Amino acid sequence: MKTGTPPTFRRAFRLIVFLIGVCAIAYAQWRWTELRLTAGLFPMLLGISLVALSGMPRFRDPGSPEGPFRRRLTLAEACFLFALVVAAGSVRFIGLDHIPPGGFFDEVQNHLVAEGILKGDRPIFVAGASQMPALFFYFLAGAIAVAGKGLTTVRGLSALFGTLTLPAFYLIARRAFAWPVAAAAAILLAGSRWHITFSRVGFVTIIGPMLEILAVLCLWKALETRRRLFFLLLGVVVGVGLQTYYSFNLFPAVMVIAIASFAGRNGWKSFGSELRPVLRGLGWSALAAGFLLFPLASFVVRHPKEFFERSNTVAIWNPAHHLPWPGILWQNTAAHLLMFNYRGDENPRHNIPGAPLLNPIEGCLLAIGLAAALARGWKWPQATWLGWFFVMLLPAILTIEAPQAHRAVGAIPAVYLLMGAGLQYVLAIATEGARRARFILVAALLLAASVAAASQDVWRYFRIQAVHPLAWQAFEGDYHAIARFIKPFANRAEIRISPLFYEYPILRFHLGDGFPYQRFRLTHELPRAAAQPAGRTEETLYVLEPFQKELFPLFQSLYPHARLEEHRDPFGRLMFVGIFVPREDLEHPSDTQAGQRGFLGAYYANEGWQGAPAILRRDPTVLFHFHFEQEALPGPFTADWAANLRVEQPGAYTFQLATSGPTVLLVDDQTVIATSDFEQVSPRTSAITLSEGEHRLVIRYLKKGYASTIQLLWQPPSGERSVIPLRLVSPLSREEYIQLRDRLPLPQTR
Repeated sequence: MKTGTPPTFRRAFRLIVFLIGVCAIAYAQWRWTELRLTAGLFPMLLGISLVALSGMPRFRDPGSPEGPFRRRLTLAEACFLFALVVAAGSVRFIGLDHIPPGGFFDEVQNHLVAEGILKGDRPIFVAGASQMPALFFYFLAGAIAVAGKGLTTVRGLSALFGTLTLPAFYLIARRAFAWPVAAAAAILLAGSRWHITFSRVGFVTIIGPMLEILAVLCLWKALETRRRLFFLLLGVVVGVGLQTYYSFNLFPAVMVIAIASFAGRNGWKSFGSELRPVLRGLGWSALAAGFLLFPLASFVVRHPKEFFERSNTVAIWNPAHHLPWPGILWQNTAAHLLMFNYRGDENPRHNIPGAPLLNPIEGCLLAIGLAAALARGWKWPQATWLGWFFVMLLPAILTIEAPQAHRAVGAIPAVYLLMGAGLQYVLAIATEGARRARFILVAALLLAASVAAASQDVWRYFRIQAVHPLAWQAFEGDYHAIARFIKPFANRAEIRISPLFYEYPILRFHLGDGFPYQRFRLTHELPRAAAQPAGRTEETLYVLEPFQKELFPLFQSLYPHARLEEHRDPFGRLMFVGIFVPREDLEHPSDTQAGQRGFLGAYYANEGWQGAPAILRRDPTVLFHFHFEQEALPGPFTADWAANLRVEQPGAYTFQLATSGPTVLLVDDQTVIATSDFEQVSPRTSAITLSEGEHRLVIRYLKKGYASTIQLLWQPPSGERSVIPLRLVSPLSREEYIQLRDRLPLPQTR
């Protein structure tokens, strides 16, 4: 319903307050683009307050200039919507096979689970690496059955859900706003870098915004018509949504806010009479949702720990994270409120690292929209937009890694509806009392601005975010490159691969379950152990981590015809190395005594070097990444490496130690390097002067944590940095080590 024109004084006062507020918001946004948080914080809060003040009903009700939506879409609107969907689909579907690069673990794992469904699995809940209800995987299995296997299909399903979100969003925006505003808001969503990001990766989260919009549309129709059909459809949509990503579990709270604000739209005196028929209709919704949720609910009753494991793992109240409570709650809330305009998600899979999720135009519109909605925050539908926004930020606020664009995806529709509220207010202010010509001009300007903002977001996604150097690593491009590299060598070479890469889902996805390759184990190589004979192929291919490139001199010293290949990503970073060794060299190493050289490795199944060693063996060098439990021991352990080091040239020797846990390096009982930190793998160096002859070299190491690595290099007086040559180290005997062990100092920890 149109509102009457306010007196001239009120109109002028409102306009002045509004313009000052908008200028303050624009100034704050400018300061925040320069990463000056404090300089922009007060102007932003002031601007939001002034815009909200100018929108109070006392001055004007910024309703739709056309009144509420009561008619079918015109042919022009239908054509616009068709063009919008085509454009949105284009930016979501184009180049899915390589933009973004690689394919993250979750995408590949989702594909593997869906393949299992096609082979006959019928899960209700997928535990293990996925930890999610199974419904999404059935959708994905259907997509694979239709479109075939491949990451393009996984991402294509997300692109489809993302594209279908657009017409649903336009329909809800058209019910709430004038047609130019609905069109402009839909254009902004079509080009939203945030929405495009998750429409182009195979994550289940992207289905959430579409289902949320459909749920609100069904609820809106049900509230207006009281027809049972729409209540049943609401129950179906919610029942499906609650079987997708965990963030949707909070969406029923948005429904409660929407129902309460709708029931109170004509005043709280009629609240009860409005609410009673709605509650009766919601009984049908509950019945439909309960029918769909019954299998999953039965699983939750039987296996609550499995069902809640994923959410409990990332919750801020999980004691394992050692976060201050309740301080972390306020920190996360601030971080997520600021991620739109100031500093966003640092994860390259989710965002340009650290960049705001919205461009400056969108950032200003969101602030204006928040202000316009707050001015009528108790009214329908503004209360719904606000509740939707804040409730669907909670899955991100209540979990670690703030700010988190992925877990906040459920807030995307609310963000763009709030932008619509801001555009609606701008349109109302600019066209109040105006003729049709001004209305058309203002509408055209709004549409042009929305196209410009959307185009900027699309450009930034394809030209900055998707090609960012960190995106390659974030989407695990290395693993895809490894799979492509080794696949042609099946049955042509014996393949031994670093345990970090072996049987990783991405490799299984590309190579299949029966691909002929084995784990590389340093202790069984250099030289090859007798129990590990060379294969029947003409050569062996070792595929190793970048730091294991340092092993190549040891390979060369034993196998003269060994050759090294370095494989780098498009940005020049070393991804992995391939070392080729002819079978003849493996069977006849140039140093027949190499098997008696190296270090004595003593491994203890505790954190204090207590009791007898669980493992006592010869290690050719100290260059480990204990990713594979059988590389040494499972869980935390301690280890000593001891050897007699033969120095041929007296002088200053520099030792370099990169280690993930407390470690001490001793030469002739003198501490050369000592570390006390966990998970700090930065190399430490120290020099010591050594005389010609033998010196005792000992390393003590506490392995605890995720990184699980230790790397020892040295640099002789007239040489380059490298691993210590095998010919210069001989392991201590068991008896020598036992006599020495009790005198060795323990690394300090902190």
